[in-house]
Amino acid sequence: MTFKKYLSVIFLFVLFIPFIDKVFNISDTVFKYKNNEKRTLGKMPDVDINYLDGFPKLYEQYVNDHFMLRSFLIDQYNNMCVKLFKQSPVPNKAYIGIDDWLYLNNYEYNISHKVELSEQQLKNFVEELKRRRDFLKQQNCSLYVYIVPPKIKVYPEYGGRRVPNEPDQGASLEAYAKKNSDLPITYLLPTFLNKKKEGTPLLYYKTDNHWSNYGGFIAYAKIVADLKKDFPMLKSLTFNDLLVKDDTADGGNTAQMMGVESYFKEYHHRLEVKKRQSTEVERKGYSFVGDFDKNEFEKQYNHENKALPSVLFIRDSFGGALIPYLSESFSHSTFIFDVWRYQSNEEIILSEKPSAVVYIIYEPLLLNLLDHSKKALIKNHRR
Repeated sequence: MTFKKYLSVIFLFVLFIPFIDKVFNISDTVFKYKNNEKRTLGKMPDVDINYLDGFPKLYEQYVNDHFMLRSFLIDQYNNMCVKLFKQSPVPNKAYIGIDDWLYLNNYEYNISHKVELSEQQLKNFVEELKRRRDFLKQQNCSLYVYIVPPKIKVYPEYGGRRVPNEPDQGASLEAYAKKNSDLPITYLLPTFLNKKKEGTPLLYYKTDNHWSNYGGFIAYAKIVADLKKDFPMLKSLTFNDLLVKDDTADGGNTAQMMGVESYFKEYHHRLEVKKRQSTEVERKGYSFVGDFDKNEFEKQYNHENKALPSVLFIRDSFGGALIPYLSESFSHSTFIFDVWRYQSNEEIILSEKPSAVVYIIYEPLLLNLLDHSKKALIKNHRR
């Protein structure tokens, strides 16, 4: 009888453990594991007696996102997948290649399903970019477009999977534009492959989908070399202007996506400008959309040499590595991260009055330019 009494007490105590943990936050104090999920966890829904239909689903989502030891258990699962089975815990998002090279799956879909640009899509791209170029000409401004290849195209040998030569959406658009227009569209893959043959430091990180600090400088050198044809007075940094710092840190964004950034280490070959002549200045407060860091959306730099041309960069996350170098080559540099939409941003152009506008576009997201341009045109037409 005594045993049953104790068993009942233990059973009741176990039932109340989640409640006790919620009140005193014991599990988060003892097991300090951060959440690596790139999403907002469910919040405790408000109770409204007049609108109860949606409450059960919202509450279930909240419980699923906050149950006791959730972060600890997810961390153990991630480590077991990677360390024991050498498999990605998020195979639909990323995978582990050879020698601990990590790759995203967003481009894998394109190449496995042969998502090539149709003739109509290529025509639409050229027409849209011509429209933007013509608008810029009215402002005495030049247009340049650079397409960034994904890591798997630069380092296919570590992917552990067969990477077909086609489709190269960037190469297709560049070739079509050269044949049917005079638009300055440049696919950066040949630049990287040629530099790779020289036995240079890594152009892309092993545990991140972005190009490395060194790869960013190679892209910078290509962009400035192209723009100097139209703006000979441009200042161009060389390796003699840079200070090299090598170190090792935790893994990059792909390792973070897997929740094992402390397991995968990343070697960094950092290049820093020895003597900077540009300084970051106050943002002008351009409006932006979406749940995004406004400090990343807009960055402004002034150079000591006011005789240099000015520039506006419509960038994505790859553009971040270019900012320390590009800001040293122009009298005034504006960097706009418009959340991978690559819109024309005409209001910003009219405000900045740059000498040149440069688009830096990630190849797997190339179609975003057409999608958001179409939506913007429809919106403006309805005004």
